[in-house]
Amino acid sequence: MLDLIGILFFILFFTFAILLSIIFFNQERKQKIYIKETEIAKTLSDLKVKEIENRYFKEIQYLVHDLKTPLFSIGTLIEILDMQEENEQKKIYYQKIEKSLERCNIMVSEILRDKNKNFISTEKVFNFILSYLSSHECIKYINYQNYCKERKIKVNKITFSRAITNLIINSYEAFLGKSGKIDLIIKDYKKAILIKIEDNGKGMTDEEMEKAFEIGYSTKKSSGVGLNFIKSVMDEHKCELKILNKKNGGLGAYIVMKGENIENEK
Repeated sequence: MLDLIGILFFILFFTFAILLSIIFFNQERKQKIYIKETEIAKTLSDLKVKEIENRYFKEIQYLVHDLKTPLFSIGTLIEILDMQEENEQKKIYYQKIEKSLERCNIMVSEILRDKNKNFISTEKVFNFILSYLSSHECIKYINYQNYCKERKIKVNKITFSRAITNLIINSYEAFLGKSGKIDLIIKDYKKAILIKIEDNGKGMTDEEMEKAFEIGYSTKKSSGVGLNFIKSVMDEHKCELKILNKKNGGLGAYIVMKGENIENEK
């Protein structure tokens, strides 16, 4: 009787063990299938995003290329009007228009070259930025100090300048309607170059800081692509970007360039 009971218990435990093993292996198989399906879905999603980005970039390229024709036509007409004009004041206006068209042509050419980067002195880059901002109200509040004017950085002048311009305008909008200042300072640390853009505006809350670089997020009535665009440009240039609240109020944006993106001192 005891042997029979022992055999029955053995059969029960053995059957139970087999069932548990089947359940365990089945669950593991399902988990592997789920992980595989998740990876496939992510790959497909990434490919779809990449396809959209490529199509979008090609459309931008076609659009920018088409802009060159009207810009050339406008430039030619301005030259003709300038040659025929006798009024000195109007000739000055025509020259200003020609310079603006020249900047537009440079921007178009840079965009068509996609991510083309060249070594250029920090002074030329920031003079270009300040020239672009010369017609903006924020120019009155900028305190510009460059301690490494001759040092060269490897950048796409147009996209990098646009990113810096966006940061400066963001600083200006932070104290809009109040007395404020924007410190634009470039410092040389031999193996690195630091770009500081600091303001005495309202700063950012912890929630705003956490979501700052998310596309679509904005504390203003805008598309929310500003800081996301800046971050993507800095990533393309292999720069470190930090945005921090200052202790005495306001916000600071700090960009560190180093490695292959700065020219070594001779």
